[in-house]
Amino acid sequence: MKLLKGLLLGSTASLAVAALAPAARAADLPGVAPIEYVRICDAYGAGFFFIPGTDTCLRVGGLVLGEERGFDPSYSIGGTSFYGNGSLPTHAAGIFPGGLAGLGFVPSVTQYTNARSRDATSFNALGRVELDSRSQSPYGTVRAFLRVDSYFGSGGNSATGALQSSGFNNTFNNTAGSSSSRYSTILNKAFIQFAGLTAGYAQSMFDFYADAYNYNNLRGSNATTALVAYTATLPAGFSATLSAEDQASRRANIASTIAGNTTVSAAGIPTSTAVTLNGVSGTSFQANPGGARIPDIVGNLRVDQSWGAAQLSAAAHQVNSSLFASTAIATPSTSVTSYAFPAETSNSYGFAVQGGLQLNADVISPGDKLWLQAAYEHGAFGYIAGNNLGFNYGAVNQNRYAGSGFTPTD
Repeated sequence: MKLLKGLLLGSTASLAVAALAPAARAADLPGVAPIEYVRICDAYGAGFFFIPGTDTCLRVGGLVLGEERGFDPSYSIGGTSFYGNGSLPTHAAGIFPGGLAGLGFVPSVTQYTNARSRDATSFNALGRVELDSRSQSPYGTVRAFLRVDSYFGSGGNSATGALQSSGFNNTFNNTAGSSSSRYSTILNKAFIQFAGLTAGYAQSMFDFYADAYNYNNLRGSNATTALVAYTATLPAGFSATLSAEDQASRRANIASTIAGNTTVSAAGIPTSTAVTLNGVSGTSFQANPGGARIPDIVGNLRVDQSWGAAQLSAAAHQVNSSLFASTAIATPSTSVTSYAFPAETSNSYGFAVQGGLQLNADVISPGDKLWLQAAYEHGAFGYIAGNNLGFNYGAVNQNRYAGSGFTPTD
């Protein structure tokens, strides 16, 4: 007990000395720096803290999502096959008695997947990390936002992804083999905001109701696109935005095709002969999107009040297209047999308009909201095509255009 009392008294005396002269004691110890604790930053809402040694506030967020899907599979056709491809289908004699008249689109062998090869159950997993920083500048608050998604999908959830056109997503024959699992990591958002400006990879300023998670795709604009926008804050909760946005993020297929002279034999087999169009010869012709010359011009007028919000949006979209002989756009590239000189070109402009209303429905349950939205497009299909960051995160090598919507729609 005497020893314990002596230790306690000695500790108390040491603490008292340290409290009387902390600076002197710290100076006597080389290499010791004062500890800087993380401070809460409440200027921008919950979850922010000061990055030590700076005046920048940071919020770290994320999401983990898991899902199992089950359905009764039937045959399927690759999503890109629903677009006109400029060539007539050919089939063995006798399969379609009386010829091909009235049959419409008939999938080829490589486009068709039988039901036995499709999974009745499949899984999704999504991991998301977000960084949201705020700091002060002479122009006001500067915000930098980053979101990265990493995704896993099996079965039907991986069947229409980036490797579909290459055939690498199946273990053997494309139409006989089951689909392998897929892993994807993408940049979901990355933008900077200050003084009313938004620049980077962000939600389109045309969009209103977007980013809801649904089992099936919803029609409407839900596009992540590169943009430069300015938002003016007006009195009474009103705001107006003008934005220049990436045209390729809204680019869709050009469905125009021109077939050559075709005759059908008694066995129902079509035969095409070449025709010449503006000096270019081919058995068929297909239109493809041309390169962007100007960005999409997007604007909105919005009001936010205690009852909810409303928005009117409009967009102008360039449709630049070229008509090629089918031999000039054959895939893969090693099978191309003619130069890509267009037989015809077209440069026109489309537009889209949208109105949206969101009403707070706390009377039903706190946090409930009612959304109403309608959109119309002419020559700007991407503005009603749904999500251009689908659950399988799209395509590579332009086997599907972003403006066609990456999430499959029944």
